[in-house]
Amino acid sequence: MPVGVIMQIGNFSTAYFSIVIAVHTFLTLVLHKRQSMLVCGISATLGWIVAATIALSPLYFPQPVGPLYGPSGLSCGIRAIYAREQFLFHLLPIFTASVFSALLYSLIFLVLRGTLMIRGGLSLNLGPPTVSRGRLTYEGYHRFVTAVAKSMLWYPFAYVVLLLPYSIVRLLSISGFFVSFAGVVLASAFWSFLGIANVGLLYNTLRVLGPTFD
Repeated sequence: MPVGVIMQIGNFSTAYFSIVIAVHTFLTLVLHKRQSMLVCGISATLGWIVAATIALSPLYFPQPVGPLYGPSGLSCGIRAIYAREQFLFHLLPIFTASVFSALLYSLIFLVLRGTLMIRGGLSLNLGPPTVSRGRLTYEGYHRFVTAVAKSMLWYPFAYVVLLLPYSIVRLLSISGFFVSFAGVVLASAFWSFLGIANVGLLYNTLRVLGPTFD
């Protein structure tokens, strides 16, 4: 059971912080609102508290067919026999984070590129992305922010691509469909690579942001 709880905490916290990072990036780069350390600290603390609560709360549900946590696929987690709980507590956070992250990062990219403008109401600019002050056009600035936006788009892309096969396999399993062992192994391998992918993406983002630290 402890391993299953830890896995569930990791699953929910990954989804939660994916959304928090997307919201923070949107507020900072699009709305130009700086977040205080207090807000960031509260958000981080709240995330871990909610993740632990979500992981432990299923234990207080009726368990008519044995322990809720146990062997689940190639790892430990909510057992497949508890299909409703597995969807609500395990799969739904993944789907929610995927949708919100993809939406917010897409908006960030469009705004930084100059295609979408939100000041004074929403408006579209289908021409070349430019930012002007008076008669000057900052092409270097646009190349920089576009590179930053593109590097950030890889985060939801990696999250969706690496977790989508796993989520589909899980959803098929709890729906009663047969999934081959090879399919489970492949989906679990994709899921396991998410941490490595995030490290690589963070390194790439810091590389792109390098000029701001000089």
